[in-house]
Amino acid sequence: MYIRTGNAGRTENIFIDILRYVFRLNKPIYLNPTFDLSGSNINEKRKKHQTNFDFVEIPSDILIRDLRKIGFQIVFFSTYKEVKMYTGEYDNLNIFNKIIYKTFVKLNVFPFNHLGRTIIMLCKKT
Repeated sequence: MYIRTGNAGRTENIFIDILRYVFRLNKPIYLNPTFDLSGSNINEKRKKHQTNFDFVEIPSDILIRDLRKIGFQIVFFSTYKEVKMYTGEYDNLNIFNKIIYKTFVKLNVFPFNHLGRTIIMLCKKT
């Protein structure tokens, strides 16, 4: 089974992300379509467009736990946290934040490996 979904377990603050994972405060986010594309700039319009679908974002820790509970083996898992390093957003960070972000990307252990925006997972029924 191949899964691609938004990772509801992340925010824009890495420290809050880590606390939510460690203390198991993550919950799925259910988005209801609005079909509203208004906005004064492209980023506002893009955010509105993302809510124009019946969509559920599932935190990666919850998804993995539930899949294992029903008998799936995780063959491949990534939240693509390293993608931010290739954006203009990363280029605009100060040197301190760049060092923190590079360290965060290199740490491939829980909860750091769960903090990217998009879950890509390949599973196999055992």
